Amino acid sequence: MSIARTQLTLWIWPARVTSFDAVLEKLGEESTELVLAAKDDDREEIASEAADIVYHLLVLLSMKDMDLTELEDELEARR
Repeated sequence: MSIARTQLTLWIWPARVTSFDAVLEKLGEESTELVLAAKDDDREEIASEAADIVYHLLVLLSMKDMDLTELEDELEARR
């Protein structure tokens, strides 16, 4: 699960996301869409919106100079 920050940035950096605020806005928007898809029990839409959330989460982590190992460590600590 560990990916170097440089590789992560190159993989996920979207041309359309230009600011930290835009990333936060997208995370909020996609979260709401995921909730609505779940309420409608729309599996295809749930997968699509969940993928959008993961994508924008990776962008956020990259913008904050965080590595996936930090997320992995946090999840491991919660076991």
